[in-house]
Amino acid sequence: MPDTRLSNLLNTGQNPTQATDTLLAALGTCQAETILVANEVGLGIIPETPLGRTFRDDTGQLHQRTAAHANNVALMVAVSTCLAQLLCKLAQPASKARGSCPLPPAKWSGPAGDARH
Repeated sequence: MPDTRLSNLLNTGQNPTQATDTLLAALGTCQAETILVANEVGLGIIPETPLGRTFRDDTGQLHQRTAAHANNVALMVAVSTCLAQLLCKLAQPASKARGSCPLPPAKWSGPAGDARH
């Protein structure tokens, strides 16, 4: 979601730094547990256009600034449901770790005949 907002700001000529400040201020006053999901940028090809490079750079700044204020940060690439469940449990406080993760049970979708779970 932050990436979409940033893209909209850049396309309309608005200041992404100010928007990031506003986001961080709002998150700082929020009492609820909040999870932000964003696309990874910067590990792939170099964008061809100046706007693409600006988006990549500004997104990286947004991610770094947001991560600096977070209790937990995870980079998940092509993550399986099993790993997502584990990360979900690890992110919970110890008192809640015995509870269930809100993700559905994991199922192995490997080669036929392989019955791992």
